[in-house]
Amino acid sequence: MKNMCLLPVWAVLLIIAGTFFSCEKKKDMAIYRQADSLNLLSYRMRYKNLDTACKAAHDAYKLADGFPSLRAGALNNQGFCAFIHMDFEKAEDLFLRVYEESNNELECLIADIGMMKICQRTAMNKEFYDYRNSALRRMKRISDDRSAITDPGELERLNYARSEFFIASAIYYYYLQQEQQSLEAINEIKVDEALESDTAQLLYYYYMKGSGGMYEADTPQDVVLGEFNYLIECLGISREYGYVYFEANASQAMAELLKERKNFDLIMERRPNVMRAINSEDLSWEELTMRFAWQALDLFKNMEICIRFRVHTALWRRAATSKAGMKTRCITCRKHWGTSIGITRNITIVRIPWTGYVRMFPWLPLPLNWNGLMTMV
Repeated sequence: MKNMCLLPVWAVLLIIAGTFFSCEKKKDMAIYRQADSLNLLSYRMRYKNLDTACKAAHDAYKLADGFPSLRAGALNNQGFCAFIHMDFEKAEDLFLRVYEESNNELECLIADIGMMKICQRTAMNKEFYDYRNSALRRMKRISDDRSAITDPGELERLNYARSEFFIASAIYYYYLQQEQQSLEAINEIKVDEALESDTAQLLYYYYMKGSGGMYEADTPQDVVLGEFNYLIECLGISREYGYVYFEANASQAMAELLKERKNFDLIMERRPNVMRAINSEDLSWEELTMRFAWQALDLFKNMEICIRFRVHTALWRRAATSKAGMKTRCITCRKHWGTSIGITRNITIVRIPWTGYVRMFPWLPLPLNWNGLMTMV
């Protein structure tokens, strides 16, 4: 009889306990969704507003305590922000912490790619291949188990990792002057529904194809026209969706393409309607080239992402010369302005912390004191 009297008490205790754990579970799910949303915001804003991207990643990491995969994703986003700020030591630390935080294969793959980019920028060639081989192994394992990935967010993350891997590889080979390997890497990226759904990665791909050296065709003229087409696409989409960063870089690349008078004449002949659209004021060859260059500079200045104007003694090397002017290759920039074998010269550098490379242009054939620009590679 006594035991029967205790039954209602146990029942009440069980109900209270069940309610408590149910509430805790709902609270955990709410935190998970909030941290996941912050990670997504950081990813979406990485090329639009770096401050927002950095803060969202930082908040996501703090909020995701108890969720290793989310914390790994937040670390990768923070690493990306540090990389863009050219703080390679901090970026390396953040990417390496991903491996300690979680065994999530996808986030570890993205950390591998982040380390590839750091090794490329800091001329750590052996380590670059170590991380590249690790990334290849991870991609194979993920591919073998691809059917298990059904979450749309994870699929988007995987597509990002794949395109970023081949872009990083293509850039690495390009600056080693291994042009065939560079082309093979960039051509691994297919413009499909997955890529088109990620506007930033699509613009990155368009910029790489149009900025020179990563487009192949049967004739030099077709290469010029093909690069021009990609840059026009990049400019149009960037302006439509507010990607000022890619608009600025595409404008700079357009100036570089048009600096050769023969390229200008060819495009005027073969793409007259497009040229009329971008040159509505009927500017001359020199004026149009300069317009794109100054437009790029103005856009970079307005982006408010730690752009600095300085006069440095920098090292640069000649790549090619022509009657139209001189085109320079890039020099490697480490955390504090790295060096490369070349000729010493005072140049003006626009420091934009989105990359570890600088490109300088003392080539504009105008009677101006034009020393150079730094921009994305």
